[in-house]
Amino acid sequence: MKRFIRNTCLISLIILAVIIIIEFALFLRPNTYSYKSEYVNNHIDDLHTLLFGNSHIERALIPDSMDKGTFNLAISGRPLIYDIELAKMFIPKMKSLDNVVMPLDYSLFYFDRIPFIPETEQKGVGLLDDTYKCMYYKYMGIRVDRFWYWSEVLNSKLNYFTRFFISDEEARECDSLGYIQNELKTRDHAWQYHQTPLKVDLSKPKNKDTYNMVYNYYTTLSDLTYRQHTRLILISTPMFKTSQVEMIPELRDEMRAFVAQLRLKNPNVYYLDYTDDPRFEDHDFFDSSHMSEYGAAKLSKILNRDIKELPAFQ
Repeated sequence: MKRFIRNTCLISLIILAVIIIIEFALFLRPNTYSYKSEYVNNHIDDLHTLLFGNSHIERALIPDSMDKGTFNLAISGRPLIYDIELAKMFIPKMKSLDNVVMPLDYSLFYFDRIPFIPETEQKGVGLLDDTYKCMYYKYMGIRVDRFWYWSEVLNSKLNYFTRFFISDEEARECDSLGYIQNELKTRDHAWQYHQTPLKVDLSKPKNKDTYNMVYNYYTTLSDLTYRQHTRLILISTPMFKTSQVEMIPELRDEMRAFVAQLRLKNPNVYYLDYTDDPRFEDHDFFDSSHMSEYGAAKLSKILNRDIKELPAFQ
C-alpha cells in the first residue's frame, strides 16, 4: 500500500512538472492575446484610434485601410467585461488617443427574452469561459477570478499545442495591426443562414440585472473616454439581408434609446449604424453577420470617413 501511494505521488509530481513546463513553454510562444497586449503597450503614445470588441470588429475593420495610428485590439468572442478591463488598463495612459470604437451588437439586447434557444446555440453557451479566464490573465494581465490560476494546458479550449509547430506569424493569427481575415474562398455554401439573430419575445420583460450590467459597462467606457478627451464611437456592423429580416424594429429602437441615455451623461458618445447599409453586397459577407475581406476593406474606409465627419471633442 505504501509503495502504491509513493508511486502515485511520484507519477503525480511528474505529470505536474510536465504541465508546468508546457505551460511556461506556451507562454514563450506568440498568440493573438499576447501580441495585441504587447503592441498597445509598445505604442501607447502613438495610437489615435483603438478598436475594441469581438469578431464583429476583429474581422471587420482593417487598420491599414484607416488612418495611421489605428490598432485592432478586438478578439473574437470577447465578453464585455474584458473590454472594460482592457479599457481601464490602457485608455488613461494614452495621451494621443482620439477615438475608441466599440461594437453595439443586436444580440447584446436580448436580455433573456429568447423563448427558445436552438440546440446549437445551447452547446456554445459558456464553452470558452475557462479559456478566457486563462488567456486574458496569462497574456493580458486581466483577472476576473481572483482566487484561482486557470492553466492554459488544463482549461483552454483553443488549439494551443499547434503553436509549437507553426511560425510566429501564424501563431499570432492577426496581421501586424490586429486584423484577422475571413477569406471569402472559405465561405460555407449556406453562409447566408449562419449567425442570424435569434427570435426575441418582446412580451417578456427584459432581465433588469443583465441590462444594468451592460449599461454600467458602457457607462464605464464612456466615462473613461470622456475623461481622456476621446470620442467613444459605437457601431453596429453590416448584416446580410437574411439577418436583417430577423431583426425586430422595436429592439433596434431600444438600442438607439440606450445610446441616447449614454449621451445624456457623456456627449462624447456617437452611434454609427451600418446594419442595413445598402453599399454592402453578397461578396462583402462571410456569413450573415460577419464581413469577408472585401466587406472589411469597404467598411474600414467608410468608417474612417465617417469618423472624420464627427464633431471634435469639446
